[in-house]
Amino acid sequence: VAPPVAIRAVVAGERRFADPSAVRLAAGTTSLRIQYTALSFAVPGRVRFQYRLEGVDRDWVDAGGRREVLYNNLRPGTFRFRVKAANNDGVWNEQGAQVVVTIPPTLAETWWFRLLCMAAVGLALWGVYALRLRRVSAQIKDRLEERAAERERIARELHDTLLQSVQGLIMRFQSVAYQIPDDLPAKDVINQALDRADQMLVEGRDRVRDLRGRETRRLDIQLRELMAEQPFEPGVKVELVVEGVARAIQPLVQEEIVRIGGEALFNAARHARAGQVQVRVSYGVRQLQVTIRDDGVGIGANRMAWASREGHYGLIGMHERASKMGAQLAIESAAGKGTTITLSVAGAIAYPTQPWLARLGRKRGG
Repeated sequence: VAPPVAIRAVVAGERRFADPSAVRLAAGTTSLRIQYTALSFAVPGRVRFQYRLEGVDRDWVDAGGRREVLYNNLRPGTFRFRVKAANNDGVWNEQGAQVVVTIPPTLAETWWFRLLCMAAVGLALWGVYALRLRRVSAQIKDRLEERAAERERIARELHDTLLQSVQGLIMRFQSVAYQIPDDLPAKDVINQALDRADQMLVEGRDRVRDLRGRETRRLDIQLRELMAEQPFEPGVKVELVVEGVARAIQPLVQEEIVRIGGEALFNAARHARAGQVQVRVSYGVRQLQVTIRDDGVGIGANRMAWASREGHYGLIGMHERASKMGAQLAIESAAGKGTTITLSVAGAIAYPTQPWLARLGRKRGG
């Protein structure tokens, strides 16, 4: 006859549960002891046991004649402990006895607490990144402002010294020219020299205006003008696509973008042999992006033409300009598959104010 099996007690810490069928332990419990037995009137000492804690033991564990088992390092969850026994004749009670043990998780072991911790860590990392981006953007803006101040100083020096001195000399020579009779050959020579001096004075004033000026036109309008100035072959389709709401850009940043875009468009016109060229300006909230794409032969076959061209910036110069304003310049090209040039500038650097601040100001003003 198979011996009857019984679970006498479940012990966890100082608590003892007698003759249990289901036990719920305190949160944070990691160890427990289970006591069991089997009745055999013939030879009690030869009763053999096998047990298994589902969720911990992969298979049945042969306990011999031992009537107690200890488990350590348990995790929160629900476990089913089963035990069976055999008498001295080897007859097993396969049904045996069982008890369900539940260990609830502590606060730190709950899934929502871990999710909250992950969110807090992510928020902290984002805050560090935003702080770092803000600091870098402020440094780049300071450098741009220093450059602007230096350019204005140079413009003032040129206007107050060189241009005014040249203008004074022109007026003196003009007064001398009035005193020379018209029939003398020197009259024509001086007039030609005065005309050339006037041209130089106009060019100098244009340079001073460029140094002091603040571009008020939108970036996409300037790029459209650049596209019209490039020597594209007849039949080449050139288009401009604007995404987002156009807004003001830092003057020096816009100047660098226009220079990079002009270089890319010039090379596309001269070397790409493309049938279609597209310029895309994306006024994003977090970044300003300008993409110039063509379906030409690619840079691989014309790398030297792109890399260095007398009197112009090539690939190296484009990267240098992007680096100066803290932007990212990506160039993707393959032989026969065209070229894509993407310039990405963080919104904190490109825009005088962030878009959400501008919208907040409009709401308050309205």
